[in-house]
Amino acid sequence: MKSTAIFFEHQTVESLKEAILLFEQLEFDPTFISAHAHGFDENHFIEKIRAFVSEKYTGSTGEPSLKEAKKVEKVGV
Repeated sequence: MKSTAIFFEHQTVESLKEAILLFEQLEFDPTFISAHAHGFDENHFIEKIRAFVSEKYTGSTGEPSLKEAKKVEKVGV
């Protein structure tokens, strides 16, 4: 199983020791970690937000719904 981090549930010395022991037994793939980190890249994040907003705003027709258009009208007034 590929991982990018080790998590531990409780903030205790024992839990931290267990996480460190697990960390020392695993191998981390730099290529996998880099690819995973790319998903948090600022440009990638902006693209995903724009696509989400566009999808929600236009709906399935490609045009703003009457309800959405009225919301925009009210905000603009």
